[in-house]
Amino acid sequence: MPRHWLLPAYFFVALASLGIFMPFASPWLLAQGLSGFEMSCVAATRPLSGILAPLAFGVLADRFGWRGTLMRWASLAAFVATALLALLAWQGPLRFIPILLGLGAFSFFRTPMMLLADVAALEAKTSYGGLRLWGSLGFLAAAVAAGQLMSVTRPAPLLLALAGSLLVAWLVSLGLPARAPQHVPPRAGSLRRLLAEPRLVVLLSVCAIWAASHGAYDLCLSLHLSHLGASSGEIGWAWGIAVAAEILLLAVSGKLLARVGLERCWRIGLAATALRWVLLSQLQSRPLLLWLQPLHALSFALVWTSSLELLKRLSPRELLATAQGLFSTALSLATTLGLLAWGPLFEQSGGHWVFGVAAVVGAVAALGSVTLDLKQPSWGALTASGVEAGEGSWLARTLRRTAAPPAP
Repeated sequence: MPRHWLLPAYFFVALASLGIFMPFASPWLLAQGLSGFEMSCVAATRPLSGILAPLAFGVLADRFGWRGTLMRWASLAAFVATALLALLAWQGPLRFIPILLGLGAFSFFRTPMMLLADVAALEAKTSYGGLRLWGSLGFLAAAVAAGQLMSVTRPAPLLLALAGSLLVAWLVSLGLPARAPQHVPPRAGSLRRLLAEPRLVVLLSVCAIWAASHGAYDLCLSLHLSHLGASSGEIGWAWGIAVAAEILLLAVSGKLLARVGLERCWRIGLAATALRWVLLSQLQSRPLLLWLQPLHALSFALVWTSSLELLKRLSPRELLATAQGLFSTALSLATTLGLLAWGPLFEQSGGHWVFGVAAVVGAVAALGSVTLDLKQPSWGALTASGVEAGEGSWLARTLRRTAAPPAP
């Protein structure tokens, strides 16, 4: 395989593993005889892993410059966990503890798989969206194929397909560069200064609020459509249209961000998110709700790509993986808290109330985005150009040096 196709291929097979499992996880767990509480425990491993794993792997990636190395180990570990679980399923019925441990390990190692792929894509000389769209294609293709070819009533086939996709991801990762290009180790105190960057705090906070609102979509869209009388086919079409729109926007995201502007695209996506939830809360016509699904291109793909590009701009090159880990941790924590709210709210009041409240949360994120100002140079840009730390904040030091008269 040509070297420039390796990262797109990795995105494709890594996210194909989620396409195989995520749409069918709940019915598969139910078919194994798990109780509601046990199913919740297994489902919780995914957001919890997103809180714990990203920052740890991000710090390691920046400290040693590892990219392909960590992707290989994470892919291999996720494959071993699911392959062992598939072997147990082949021998007889699965019990709760093996399922919890096996899928918990898969969730834990899947997070750095995608984290390091995103970092490698941001470091590449091509458009991030042009690389990331291959992951969306992989998810869509795998979800459609799994839905047509496999039954959730049999425990082993789904796990074997999941393990197979992870094995292919590991094989592809063997050809990826082991280390970051032109790796520069983080300077002493650089993490502290990164955390003190106020615009990074704004970015993480706004994106966390956005992620909390988007959790309503992830958890409740299918349930909402079902309560409105939608068939399984209509629900499948709804998700398929959304992913197709996401892929189309990712394909043009590089040119779009350059032409419209990074901050403006970010704010447009956040405003579109709030508008989408308002419309979902008010409309009851299933055909109209299907026509709304292309808004996923703005409410997810545009916000995601512009957020990562903003993160890259606000972070020094030597801490890009750490910043990406902070981003993933913030979003996972917010998503977890959101999911704890959306489920009970849907049970008590239905989808209209869920998306109505989500619209308010999304509007808070959109309003918060106005406070982000990129007109001043970021600390990442300054350190990249050789400005070193001294007394006070990096911005104050830079202004003092600029304003100071030349030495005699």
